[in-house]
Amino acid sequence: MTKYILHGGFAVTENELNRTFYAECTKGLKDGAALLFAYFAREEEDVPRLFEEDKHKILETTGVKNLKMILAAKEKFMEQVKTADMICIMGGDTEKLLNTLKQFPQFASELKGKIIVGSSAGAYILAECYHSSTRGGVHKGLGIRALRMR
Repeated sequence: MTKYILHGGFAVTENELNRTFYAECTKGLKDGAALLFAYFAREEEDVPRLFEEDKHKILETTGVKNLKMILAAKEKFMEQVKTADMICIMGGDTEKLLNTLKQFPQFASELKGKIIVGSSAGAYILAECYHSSTRGGVHKGLGIRALRMR
């Protein structure tokens, strides 16, 4: 079953709500699971630091062993998505993130059976529509729907 975990943003803030968010991300994963982190909404110089912070937060809140943490790369993104057990799309510039993910039209079809995590812009882009006060008004997201297994 595909599981969606959506977070409103500011996941970097140290508090109990964010600890439970990170803990929920790995619930149901088996030891040795692959976790893919996409920071396509952020400036490249910030990505290494953000990746290290998120890895640390996951590791301090999970009981799952030997997690394989993977930093998403545009050049091999779809290969990484196919092999990941969890895909974490972090926030930043929503329009930048949308423009990047639109380059991968097969993205939605590869989410079946995975844990999909979206924080801030990463949550917005999964929706059919989202509201942005910074961009003004309602905007179209990717419209990703849960795929049911039959």
